[in-house]
Amino acid sequence: ELRSLVAEADIYNQARATTSFSDGLSTPNTWTVEGTAAITPDDYRFTGELSSLPVKWDRSGRDVWIPVRAADIRQRLSKGGVPVDSSLKKYFLGLTSTGFWPAEDGSAATSMANFSTNGGPVGQVTDVTFSRPSDFPASAGSVTLNSTASRIGLVAKVTAVNGFACFNWSMKMASVPASAVTLLNISADGGGGEVRRINFSVSATAFDLAVYDGANALLTNNSTGFGATISPDEWITYRIQMQQSGGNIQVDLGWYKSGEGILYGAGALTTAGTSGRFTGVQMVGNANNVGTQYTQLFMGQFFLDNTGYEYALAASAFASETTTQRFTRIGGENGITTRIVGNADDAEPMGPQPIDTPINIMHQAVTTENG
Repeated sequence: ELRSLVAEADIYNQARATTSFSDGLSTPNTWTVEGTAAITPDDYRFTGELSSLPVKWDRSGRDVWIPVRAADIRQRLSKGGVPVDSSLKKYFLGLTSTGFWPAEDGSAATSMANFSTNGGPVGQVTDVTFSRPSDFPASAGSVTLNSTASRIGLVAKVTAVNGFACFNWSMKMASVPASAVTLLNISADGGGGEVRRINFSVSATAFDLAVYDGANALLTNNSTGFGATISPDEWITYRIQMQQSGGNIQVDLGWYKSGEGILYGAGALTTAGTSGRFTGVQMVGNANNVGTQYTQLFMGQFFLDNTGYEYALAASAFASETTTQRFTRIGGENGITTRIVGNADDAEPMGPQPIDTPINIMHQAVTTENG
């Protein structure tokens, strides 16, 4: 069997900086250097960057030298870098809200920043502590009730009533209370004005929900056990929603362990009337709730489905993604062009995403992949 040579690129014998050459065959091919590639005889062992060239000399001025320390491109790109938003904060910023208080305000804060879509007042606080929870990587902060004098007051910037209202938050109690204690009260208005307050309480074995009218008279309530894997002294995500159901107002409570997909829920409460909107939420210190931490408090006027895939990823701080997925996601979210060499599906699993700069997070993915 006879075969003809149809292409032969003799790159080794080309002159430095050659950008195009022919392989000289009877039917020649032209080979061209593309992009930033270059033909060179140099054999680089290291390529680095110098941030400065500080000249030094001895007293005589005759011995002059420059002490330098070279680094890769990561040092320059990381300089002055701003940490990415926590995974839950980023998720909620993508939704339309009437109030959003991530509680990521820093230890010196005296109020809670409001990232509402339409603006809105900051959260007012008394005798609380802002810190970063080490056991909840999906958030970069939380606010803790310090004593019975602690107060948190959050006011939404409401829009026209549309029949829906939601409030979502994550919370961890210092311990399971021996008896029922109020964790928060949601205020409401609009609609027919029938519902004015919703109380959420926790007892030794159950979550309690109660709905009140403008005269502070109880309209309806229920009590539901925690669930098989749930304990309020762990990080739990909660959701209270109000909507119209025929001629009734329907209020329901759902909860699940943050980062897990098992949703627990109480039976929906109903009362006659027209659904309005949530206008704010209040937390008050009590002997049985001191030490409770709150974070990622979100209020809106739509049906919030926090059981979906995207929310589950954010609530777990993307703990299920691989090195290539995290590398490309962080790059894409921050305007950094990325390229994966090899099979992107053949990648190592990663833990929760840290609160760090984009470059450092991407570098962590690379080092994890390299073992």
